[in-house]
Amino acid sequence: MLSEEVEHDEEFLALVGRAVVALAQERRALSYDALCSRLAGLADSADDDELVISCWRARQLLKNSARIIK
Repeated sequence: MLSEEVEHDEEFLALVGRAVVALAQERRALSYDALCSRLAGLADSADDDELVISCWRARQLLKNSARIIK
């Protein structure tokens, strides 16, 4: 479950979608920790500064959203 803040954030949803696809391709289990790890990996491998910032922002939004729900 996501907070309302991120439910309509297209950039966040796109990056999380990329992370989910990457995890599926690697045959890794889908979990909160795996998503955060994959988003960090996307940021680390990005050539574009804007993508790096977007990945770290998405990771932080995911963390904040999870805290709200808990």
